[in-house]
Amino acid sequence: MSDKPAAQRRAEALFREKKYEEALEVYRGLHADLKEDKYLYNVAVCLYHLSQVGDAAAILEQLWSRRALAPDSGVFLGFCHRSLNQLGRGRQHFEAMIAETSGQVRGRCRLMVALLTDELGETDRAESLYEQLLTDVETGGKDRAEVYRRLATLKENRKDHLKALQLYRESLTQDPEGEGALAAKFRMAVCLMELSAPAESVDLLKDIETAVPGTFLGESAAKLRQAVESNVRRIERNIRSYE
Repeated sequence: MSDKPAAQRRAEALFREKKYEEALEVYRGLHADLKEDKYLYNVAVCLYHLSQVGDAAAILEQLWSRRALAPDSGVFLGFCHRSLNQLGRGRQHFEAMIAETSGQVRGRCRLMVALLTDELGETDRAESLYEQLLTDVETGGKDRAEVYRRLATLKENRKDHLKALQLYRESLTQDPEGEGALAAKFRMAVCLMELSAPAESVDLLKDIETAVPGTFLGESAAKLRQAVESNVRRIERNIRSYE
């Protein structure tokens, strides 16, 4: 390829525009000409976004076997295992990576082990792993918020709505504007309803409706708010009938 910088800029621009098929062809051309691992890695990323996860994983296996572009190639390979529903294999992969990494990358690997354990249905072990992560300085920011949300879900499933509410609130202190924040608020509203605090529940649901109108979450919040308000009115009528 005669003009490597121009081709690389074009591929990056196409990727930013989510034109993954076109970006894939440019990256393939760059790798064919220059044989650099970074372009092969970018081929895998494009394939992943094109839902060709198996092909992406095969490339990443090749890179990770040589520890090329480590740790990124290893972490991404684990994500592919998860996307392919190879949960046990993914967990084993991240467990092995823990011994080879440090800092935030090791924290992320430990988080993935906990998530995959949870998704495998081993909830008691997952809960223990989540609690360990909260004592680890390597788990910070969005990862810590994710741990709080996951723990809260486990508590909520066990009908411990008060503890779940506390954990959902803690997740928002860690990541108030992240992708999971509105979902956490919705679950908080459910917990508040279970804890006989309908006014607080309604306030949260109204916030969600305003933030994401017309979405599945926004519509779910509206339906739940209407149900809570209807229930409150029914209780008030019943109280008045006994006065």
